[in-house]
Amino acid sequence: MKLNFTNNKFIFRGLGLVALLFVGVNITTAQLVNTLVIDSPATISGDYQLVISQFGTQASGPITGSAVFIDDGTDPVGDGCEAGATNVSGKIAFIDRGACEFGTKVLQAENAGAAGVIVCNNAETPAFAMTAGADGGNVNIFSGMISQADCALIRTELVGGAEIDISIEYVCDVPVYGDEVIWGRNSGEGDFSNGLDGWTVEKNVDTTTWEYTANGFPAINYLNDAFNGPINSATICNGAAIMNSDVLGGQILQNEVACANPCTSSLVSPMIDLAAAGADPNTGLFIQFTQKVTHFTSSYNIILSKNGGPFLDTIPLNAAVVTNTSVSNTLKIPLFGYEGVTNLQFKFEYVGNLYYWIIDDVAITNESYVDMQLNNNYYATAPAYKTPLTQASEIPFLVDMFNNGDQTAENLEVTMDITNASGSSVFNTVQSFDDLPGYSLNENMTFDETFTPTDRGTYTATYSVSHDKEDQIADNNTISYTFEVTEDLFSNTPTETEALNETGQAFVSITNGSVFDNPFYAAGSAYYMPNGAGQTITSVRFGLDIDNMTTGFVEVFVYRVPVDDGFVAGVGYDIKPSERELVGRAQVVVSPSDDNFRLIDVPINDFNPSTSDPVVGTNIELEDNMNYLVLLSTRPFEETTQMGLLAYSTTSLDENIRNFYHNATNAALSSSLGRLSGTFFQETVNGTSDDILGVTFTDYDINTLFTEVSIDNISGTEDLNNDLAISTFPNPATDNLTVVLGLEKSSDIDIEITTVDGKTVMTRQYEDIKTQSVNFDISTIQSGIYFLNTRTDEGFKSQRIVIQN
Repeated sequence: MKLNFTNNKFIFRGLGLVALLFVGVNITTAQLVNTLVIDSPATISGDYQLVISQFGTQASGPITGSAVFIDDGTDPVGDGCEAGATNVSGKIAFIDRGACEFGTKVLQAENAGAAGVIVCNNAETPAFAMTAGADGGNVNIFSGMISQADCALIRTELVGGAEIDISIEYVCDVPVYGDEVIWGRNSGEGDFSNGLDGWTVEKNVDTTTWEYTANGFPAINYLNDAFNGPINSATICNGAAIMNSDVLGGQILQNEVACANPCTSSLVSPMIDLAAAGADPNTGLFIQFTQKVTHFTSSYNIILSKNGGPFLDTIPLNAAVVTNTSVSNTLKIPLFGYEGVTNLQFKFEYVGNLYYWIIDDVAITNESYVDMQLNNNYYATAPAYKTPLTQASEIPFLVDMFNNGDQTAENLEVTMDITNASGSSVFNTVQSFDDLPGYSLNENMTFDETFTPTDRGTYTATYSVSHDKEDQIADNNTISYTFEVTEDLFSNTPTETEALNETGQAFVSITNGSVFDNPFYAAGSAYYMPNGAGQTITSVRFGLDIDNMTTGFVEVFVYRVPVDDGFVAGVGYDIKPSERELVGRAQVVVSPSDDNFRLIDVPINDFNPSTSDPVVGTNIELEDNMNYLVLLSTRPFEETTQMGLLAYSTTSLDENIRNFYHNATNAALSSSLGRLSGTFFQETVNGTSDDILGVTFTDYDINTLFTEVSIDNISGTEDLNNDLAISTFPNPATDNLTVVLGLEKSSDIDIEITTVDGKTVMTRQYEDIKTQSVNFDISTIQSGIYFLNTRTDEGFKSQRIVIQN
C-alpha cells in the first residue's frame, strides 16, 4: 500500500493506523497527553496510544511512575469493579474494562491509593475517551484507556504482580510525505502551523467563523462520546482549522446567535503556483486533507479556481456521513480537467447546521491512478446471522463500489467466495460490471447467482473487486462477513455472551426517544421460512437494558407476512396491518429485580382469536415460503419511564457489526426474491394490544434487534374449544378464585394455573363433572398475570386471569 504520508508515532502494535480520540477539553497552552511510553524491558518497549478520560485530572504534562495490574480479589482479576485493591498504593494501576462504570473503577482505585489508572479495552476497537458515570465527578487522579492488543502485550511482563516504570507524555512527530505531494509538505502551507497562515476566511456575518484551534478540539463537551475529541491528523501538535456551527448558532452553549443556522462560510487557500511546485502538466492533480466532521443537516464543498479566475467548479463532500454521527478520516479528491493548470486556488465551503467541521494537513498531489474500493457501509450479508438448516434459503449478493482515482477502471469484476470453518471454498462466483470512471460510484450492484447452504456450521463470505490496472491502495477492495447455519435457532445477531467473546461489541438499547412523548413502542425481527410446514416457533429470547429498565409487560407477537408484500422501491419495507396476519403471541411481566432480564426466554403459543390471548400448550403452525415478523412490544406500568430492548448499533462501520446490518440485504432480496430481513420498528399510541395490532412497521437500519427464535416440529397440539361453558370470577382475584363449569356431558376435568411462560403453579383434578363450581385458594400465589387452563373430554380452553395479592 502506498501512503501519501505516515506518522510512525501513530502506528501501534497489532492495530495499524488507528483513530486517535481525546476528551472535549479546550487547552490552548499545552497538549493533552496521548502516549504511554515504556523504555524497558525491550520486549515491550515503545510508544502506545493512550486516550485520556473525560473526568479526573486532565494531564497536559508528563507523568511518570511504577505501574502494576490491579489485584482487587474479583473474578476476573483486575476489573476494578469491587473495592479492596491491596497492591496499587502510590502506583499507576492497569485495570481491565469490565461490567461497572469507568468512573466507579477509577474512584475505587484512587481510594486504594493509586496515583493514576490505565484501563485496558476489552474489545478490538480503538481506545476511546471514557465517560464519568455516577462516580467520575469525585475522581481526582489521571486516567486513560489503551487498546486490547497493547494491554495484552504489556501484561506479559506484569504477570504475578511484577511492576514496570512507565511515563505518560504528549508525543508529536513531523509527517513524512511522498514525492507525489507538491504542495503542503512544508510547514505553514496546509498544516495550520500555529495559525491559519496564508489562508483567509469568506463570510457574510461580522463574527469569527473559520478559526484556528490550537489542539484540534471542537471546544465543546458533547453528550455523545464520539463527538468529543480532536481531529485525527498527523500534525495535530500544531493545531487545525475549525468552524463550529454549534457555537455560532448558540445551540450548545446557549449563547447569543452569532451566525444563524444554516451558517455559511469558506476557508480559502493561498494562490498555489503549481508550475513553481514542479507539477507535471500531463499528470492528474488531487486535493488531500484530513477532516473531522460531526454532521446534522449541513453541506460541505470544495470550490475551485484555476489560473486566477472565478471560483466555479464545486465538488460536494461527505454525502455518506450519517446524521448525528462523527467521522474522522483523510480524503483525497481528484481534480478533473485541471491537468496543466499553472495556478490553483480552492476553498472549503461549509453550510453549517449544527455540530462542526475541522480540517488539517491540506496537500496537493500530482499523480494518476485507479483505486477501486468496495464500500464498507453498504453491502448485502446473509438475511439472518443464524439460520436453521431446515430453513436455509438463497443468500443474495449486493455491493456498492467507488473509484477513488482519476482513471477509469476497465473490465471490472467482483468475486464472491464463501468458505466453511475449515477454510475450504464451498461457493465461488464472478460478476462482471460496467467500466467505472474516476471518482465515480456504482450503487446496489447485485449478482446473478445466489448461494443456499447445505450443511450446518460457520461460514465466511468475501467480496473482492478486480480490474485491468494495478490498484493504488490494495487493502480496500475486499469485504468479508460471517454467518451461521444452526440446528434449530434463528437470529439476526449473536447473543451478548457471544458478542463480547467473539466480536468485542456490546449491545445498545433500542428506545423510542423521549419518554415524555410516548413510552410505548415495538420492534421486531424478520425471518423467512422456506420449509415452515410441520414446524412451529417454540420460544423467543430477547433482552432488556438495565439503563432503560422498569416494571411492565413485554408482549411477543408473531405475524405471518406473505412474500412480496410491503416493499416500496427506494424507501424500504412498510408492513401494514392489512399485509400481515397474527398467528401467535405471548406476554411476560419484567422487573429490574429479575435475575436474567438481559436474556429472557418466552414460550410462544397459538392464541384465542376471540380474546387475542395466548393459549398455553398450543403450537403455531408455520407455512412454506412465508416471512414471519417476531415483534416485541414494551408496555411499562409507569408512563414516565420506558424500557430498552437490546440491539446492535449498526451505524457503526466495525466489520463485526456489519455482519448484522440488513438494510442492503433487504434491497437485494426485494430486487430478486421479495423477502424480508432485518429489524422493524414503530412507536405506538398507548401500548395496548389493539394499538399494536393496528400500526404499520417500517424497516429500521439504525439498530439490529436481538431476538433468538427456536423452531421445532409440531407435536402435542390439543383440540382447542373456545365454546366450552367455563367461566371464572372474580377477575382480578385476590384470595379465592371460582371456576364455573357448564359442560354438555360429564367429563374428567384437569384444571391448572400457569404463569405466562408456562410454569405450573397449581393443579386440580376432578372426576365425572358436568355442571359445578370449584374454588381455588390462591392466597399464596404472587400477584401477576396467569392462565387458567381447563382440559375436558370436549376439548381444551385457556383463560387469562389476574391475581392481586
